[in-house]
Amino acid sequence: MDIHDLLDHCDWAEAAAAISLYENISKIPSPANRDLPLHVSLRNKAPTSLLMTLIESYPEAVDLPSSSSNEFPLSLALQHLDDPPSDLLLRLATPASSKGVSSF
Repeated sequence: MDIHDLLDHCDWAEAAAAISLYENISKIPSPANRDLPLHVSLRNKAPTSLLMTLIESYPEAVDLPSSSSNEFPLSLALQHLDDPPSDLLLRLATPASSKGVSSF
């Protein structure tokens, strides 16, 4: 399974292990829709610890909109997570992401 399959199947432990083993795995877009692992994880309500690990491994992802919905990670978190912790929201809040949807 690739990282996106693990995330789609909510296999959080295996996804976390893959992220720790493979340096650039957080940068690999989904073959299905070109979304990054951070976008997929937010939509699938991944645990905060996994989301923070993804952000740490690819910090630039917080400024990249989802290819499938054109939404920034901050917007995805607010839509899909049931009570996102403030430390996660602070990591996702950037000048670009405060717009909600990319104009590109």
